[in-house]
Amino acid sequence: MAKKTAPSKASKDAPQQASQKKSFAANTMLQALLLAAFAFLLYAQTLTFDYAADDGMVILGHSTVQKGVAGIPDLLTGDSFRGLDEAQGRTETRRTYRPLSFVTFALEYQFFGKSPHLSHFVNVALYMCAVAVLLFLLRRFVAGFALGKSSNLYALLPFAATLLFAAHPIHTEVVANVKSRDEILAFLFLASALLFALKYLETPVMTSLLASLGCFALALLSKESAITFLPAIPLALYLVHAQQSPEKQDVKRLLTITAPLALVGMAYLLVWFGIIGRVEDKLYYDTLNNPFANATLAERTATATAVLGLYLAKSLFPTTLSTGYTYNELPLVQWSQPEVLAAALSLCALLAGGIMLLLRKHLLALCLLGWCCTMAIASNYFVYAGGLLGERFLFTPSMFAMLGLAWCVFAGVRRFLPEREGFAMLAVVLLASVYSAKTFARSSDWNTTETLLQADVVSTPNSVHLRRMYGGLLLRNSGTAASQFESKKLLRSAAEQFRAGLRIDSTLAPSLYNGVGNTFVAERRYDSAIVYYQTALRLDSSKLLYRKNLANAYGARGVMLYAQNTPEASNEALSAMQASVTIMPTDSAYSNLGAMFASQNRIDSAIVYLEKALALNPALQRARKNLELCYRKRDALKRDAVR
Repeated sequence: MAKKTAPSKASKDAPQQASQKKSFAANTMLQALLLAAFAFLLYAQTLTFDYAADDGMVILGHSTVQKGVAGIPDLLTGDSFRGLDEAQGRTETRRTYRPLSFVTFALEYQFFGKSPHLSHFVNVALYMCAVAVLLFLLRRFVAGFALGKSSNLYALLPFAATLLFAAHPIHTEVVANVKSRDEILAFLFLASALLFALKYLETPVMTSLLASLGCFALALLSKESAITFLPAIPLALYLVHAQQSPEKQDVKRLLTITAPLALVGMAYLLVWFGIIGRVEDKLYYDTLNNPFANATLAERTATATAVLGLYLAKSLFPTTLSTGYTYNELPLVQWSQPEVLAAALSLCALLAGGIMLLLRKHLLALCLLGWCCTMAIASNYFVYAGGLLGERFLFTPSMFAMLGLAWCVFAGVRRFLPEREGFAMLAVVLLASVYSAKTFARSSDWNTTETLLQADVVSTPNSVHLRRMYGGLLLRNSGTAASQFESKKLLRSAAEQFRAGLRIDSTLAPSLYNGVGNTFVAERRYDSAIVYYQTALRLDSSKLLYRKNLANAYGARGVMLYAQNTPEASNEALSAMQASVTIMPTDSAYSNLGAMFASQNRIDSAIVYLEKALALNPALQRARKNLELCYRKRDALKRDAVR
């Protein structure tokens, strides 16, 4: 009889070690808490940040939001940006209906007033919730596949994919920019809608279906682009159901879930068009705001294809992060250019691969086709998305990209290193670390608008918008500088930003000439300012601001010359002031011109202009006093003439 050998200590410990590994892989709540805490730590620094970029559009500059609770009915029944347009004196410029995020802003303002720290906290908290919900969703989705049941390695796939999603640098704009809360809310409710739909597929309880419909409706009310997620829901349901029932598909159950979701989407579109009306293009009529405004069909499709290729690359790793992918950072391209052809081949391979994998009922089919679906609007193929490329548009699609990337890492390790499956999680953690470092560095740029623009003009230097905004900010800061030296330094920097924009395009943005003129006025270099204001007005004669600035520059030049108190300077001053009133007659210009005529004893002319000044502003005491003196002097001259 063979002697039984006692099991070694290693073999005794093996089941315990395996149990420990399984315990974490099976502990969804522990994973969710870890990922939520990780997301919080990654963006904790934003809690101290101020409002930045276009946050003012939705809070400080939005008259309806600032009404608080009283403004909610208007937010629910009208264009979401109407309060901004009214505050800025604009009408009929936008057509957007995403009331849910605006309602949260109104509630914040009602109870806390201007509180950027609270706004950032809400964004981070919602991001933590979105990360946790994504984990629950992916665990339920992956569990429907055989790979989720046969391998401890693949049991960690949802955790790995969610970790990569939480760390992804492309999300910094959405989390750090308060205005982009609509993206987080839309994603949170979309993921919840799919989660409840999968739950209903597994156990057909009506509450799960109603919860799915409600979440999908809330996602649509958060941001209209959520409609592009709709095809991904039946796709995910089909793939899971095909794994669970490979011989016979229950089409009726799939339709029971999909049809109501489609009806909710149609109802939303009816409400959208009923409340908002047709999409308005007034904001996008020119090339500066819409690079496709004057593009040919070939240029538009080629550029959209090239940009979609960039989106695909940024889904995996964004080497550049910026808010400045506006004209002319990404110029129009032609189909003959190599990068366009490469992007087209990549996208065709993506779509073809997704279809073939769908026929095989493979998990990656959802990753590839889901990414394509959710990029439909941002692609600019069908409608202009409001931006040539926006990092925020990748927030939801990156969910599919990260699931696909995690699967590829796991599958690669299992194929080539079957004895070292632990390397898969190690590779994911290393990649997440690289993501996190870039995310942390990028989110710090969002501290203030100034720090953001300062970073973005470096990463995307060919954006006219960025140059103009950064120059304008530096110009404003020069007025509150602590010293004259610092003020001059800021003025020089502002002028350089404006000139950099003009080097990109010298005719498309007259506001850049106006900006340079403003820097010269601040330095009291009125002759140079007049040249730039004249150029701005020549490029856009309808702009009242340019006309006003030109008139003021002539007037300021006149006052400066008049103060020199020499005959030559007085004559030049008079000419400058006459030019000012010709361009834009104002009470102060008339008053100054009248005073100048009076100083030259041209009393009749002085009286004419002083009377015009008082006609415009009867309360102008300086003009009234000068007019009384002129009357007396005229009367005295008449008496002298009689004698």
